[in-house]
Amino acid sequence: MGASPVINARRAWTGPVANPAREENGLALFEGEAVGGLLYDCGTGPQKPLEARIAGLEREAAVLQELLEGLPESSSA
Repeated sequence: MGASPVINARRAWTGPVANPAREENGLALFEGEAVGGLLYDCGTGPQKPLEARIAGLEREAAVLQELLEGLPESSSA
């Protein structure tokens, strides 16, 4: 299972950090605890995170389709 968008955003941070290795370890620990919490504490199993990911992709596809429909048609000669 890939990293969550929040984790990806934190990993994309380009600002200075005191100890990059410690920051990376902290992010990995946070991500592992979040995934474990979803799978075991919340009882969702792997199905709910997968459904959330699919819903996000479906919404992204809908937004992209709206953007494409709003573009003027190109004329081909």
